[in-house]
Amino acid sequence: MRNDLGVLLLTATVVLSVALLIVLLLRWPVRAAFGARVGYGLWSLPPLAMLALLLPVPIQSIDSPMLAVVRAAPLQALADAPAAWPTSAVWLAIWLLGAVAMMARIGWQQRRFVHGLGPLREAGDGCMQAMIRDGLPALVGIVRPRIVLPVDFATRYNVAQQRLVIAHERAHLCRGDHLSNLVAASLRCVYWFNPLLLVALPLFARDQELACDAVVIAAHPHQRRSYGEALLNTLCQRGSMPLGCQAFGSHPLKERISMIQHHALSKHRIVSGRIAIALLAAVVTSAAWALQPQSTPSTEPAADANASEAVSFRSQEPPAYPPASLQAKEQGTVVLKVRVLVDGTPTDVVIHKSTATPALEQAAINAVQRWRFNPAIKDGKAVEGTVLVPVMFSLDEEVLTDTEALSGS
Repeated sequence: MRNDLGVLLLTATVVLSVALLIVLLLRWPVRAAFGARVGYGLWSLPPLAMLALLLPVPIQSIDSPMLAVVRAAPLQALADAPAAWPTSAVWLAIWLLGAVAMMARIGWQQRRFVHGLGPLREAGDGCMQAMIRDGLPALVGIVRPRIVLPVDFATRYNVAQQRLVIAHERAHLCRGDHLSNLVAASLRCVYWFNPLLLVALPLFARDQELACDAVVIAAHPHQRRSYGEALLNTLCQRGSMPLGCQAFGSHPLKERISMIQHHALSKHRIVSGRIAIALLAAVVTSAAWALQPQSTPSTEPAADANASEAVSFRSQEPPAYPPASLQAKEQGTVVLKVRVLVDGTPTDVVIHKSTATPALEQAAINAVQRWRFNPAIKDGKAVEGTVLVPVMFSLDEEVLTDTEALSGS
């Protein structure tokens, strides 16, 4: 199980990094060609790629019968081996500590921001008003997101600007941007060690604001000037919260002012851009799904229609644990595909599926090569046949069933 988790985390890190690189390379040309709303859609690629890794893959059918699981021995040698932490366990412990630390930091930042708002009071129109000025207006919260206005909202903005500012925050709410930010914070906790996230997350927040600006301008095309003035009137000296949406006037103001001055894109171009993003997402998620760690096959033996008697064990001695693997407490299951000659000698021993380390795999191969089998029988005569041999390396006291061993339970 520990090895499986490490492999999954490593695979997910590679997939996330590739998806982030694609977004970072394409965000500017896509936004220039199809607008800020389509450009923001690129950021759906990393979480979709992560979800694709969790989708089950179809288990390949097995044409060869599978024999009973052979458990490696002797397990008693573990007591005589010096205690040692496996390298994989050390790295997983470091990762877990980093994830917990990042989660605590984000929680502390969110708590400090919300506490600094002071007592909130109803401001009408479904909004709340805080006791501070800077860092607001903003959409605050995840479970119960609320539009929080600054204490000087009525004096800082004129009536037209007030409507535009609230429309911006409502665009965040309608688009579910607060939930998108929760996903971003979760990725930040799990992949705290990935330097690409340090570059990508600020750009993600920037593109999110540009997309909301585009939504408001599309709904109020004749109020571009008023909207730009509202941006300039917003104070953003206070740090933004991790969970929620950034303050209305968050930087870079120059880029946002420049964007709202552009003419609206045609509906045809926007639709074309969304189709292109959907196709790109399909390619990225399909590639991520194909790269996920393979599941081990089912232990149900397949019927051999060409033989009246299938291959079976004649003599076999369980493989011994390699000393280094024993000290490192490495575990896993190796399924070997073995061709059995008419005299019962194994040949062409290859790995069919494995959740074990290379050292354990080699130990299984070495052991099987010394075994002897009862060959398959067809029409009363011995014939060559192929069989799957599962070998389990486990340090648990209780013996697992075949299905539990191969599923990594």
